Amino acid sequence: MIRYGISIADFLNVSLEYLMTGEEKNNDNKYYLNDETAEIAQEIFENKDLRSLFDMSRKMPPERLKAHLEFMKKLEEQENK
Repeated sequence: MIRYGISIADFLNVSLEYLMTGEEKNNDNKYYLNDETAEIAQEIFENKDLRSLFDMSRKMPPERLKAHLEFMKKLEEQENK
């Protein structure tokens, strides 16, 4: 049941606490570890291509991900020359 509540809360962009009680406590506990992580998550959320890359990377084995990363780094190096 809580899992559905979390999905609904995420969809509505509110906390689970707010969804259950109608109140939001003001505390310093942040959802993300730091501001940089929050910015990256927001960028992935807003950019469908980044979101696709992120989703694909989560599904592939580590060695395949490493090969893709090395390929992308080489492309970046070539473009920067």
